[in-house]
Parts: sequence; structure tokens; C-alpha cells
Amino acid sequence: MAPQDTVFSSAGCRECNQEELMRAEVISEKCIGDGICADTCPEVFEMGDDGLAHVIADPVPADAEAACKEACEACPTEAIELS
Repeated sequence: MAPQDTVFSSAGCRECNQEELMRAEVISEKCIGDGICADTCPEVFEMGDDGLAHVIADPVPADAEAACKEACEACPTEAIELS
């Protein structure tokens, strides 16, 4: 069973306890370079020269947390993990 402070959305996105700093990670083995994360939350994600998404803000800025969660939930391969 998952810890009480962890929530899994219908998209499988792992979200963190709101009292902690949010951190995002792109699992490169899962990333297909769709770019929806960079389009949804450019404060946190950008597309690299390798065609894959990369995190550019660690921790996630407080004012970008909602967009970061949206990007996580929208990822078609569930390549983004939030902690």
C-alpha cells in the first residue's frame, strides 16, 4: 500500500505531499519526446537536443506546481515522476 502522503492519479502520476518541495524527474527510458510537458509547463521542462524532455527547475517553483502536475498527468508514457 502507498504511504498516506502519496497520491496516484488515473494517469499513474506520482504526486508529493504539498508540505514538501516538489521535485520532477523525467525517466528518459520512457520519454518518447512528445513535448506535452514542455508545452504545459515550460518553467520546469524543456526539450533537449536529444529530442527528449529534461527538467530545468529543481525544485519545482511553487507557482509552477499545478502546471507541473498537469504535465505529469498528460504524459502519454508516464515518464514524469513527482516527489
